[in-house]
Amino acid sequence: MAKNPYDVPKKTDKPEVVDWDKDHVDLEWKAPDDGGSPIEEYVVEMKDKHGNCCTQNIVFEFQVPGSETSARVGNLKEGEEYQFRIIAKNKAGYGEPSNPSDHVIAKPRHCEICF
Repeated sequence: MAKNPYDVPKKTDKPEVVDWDKDHVDLEWKAPDDGGSPIEEYVVEMKDKHGNCCTQNIVFEFQVPGSETSARVGNLKEGEEYQFRIIAKNKAGYGEPSNPSDHVIAKPRHCEICF
C-alpha cells in the first residue's frame, strides 16, 4: 500500500475574536503548515457555555474555503457565551483542532447604556 505523499495540516493557532455584536462574532486565524497539500477548507466549530469544548457537545459547525482565514458566525443568541475552534483540511484529511478561542459573550459592541 502506497503512503500518502501528504501529511494532514498542522494544528491551527487559537482563533481570535476580532469583532462581535449581539448576534454575531467575527473570527480570524493564521493558516497552519499545510502538510504539503493546499488547505481545502476549514471547519469552524462553536459551542455555547452549556457544551464541553470540544467534544461531542459541539453545537454548530460549518465550512470555510481554504483560501480564507476569517469567518463571521451569525445567528448567535444575545447574552450567551461562546467559544470557537478551527480544523484545517487538505487532501490527506483533517488536522488536529485548534485550542478553543477565548470566551466571548454575544452583546452589543457599541452601546451607551447597556443593562
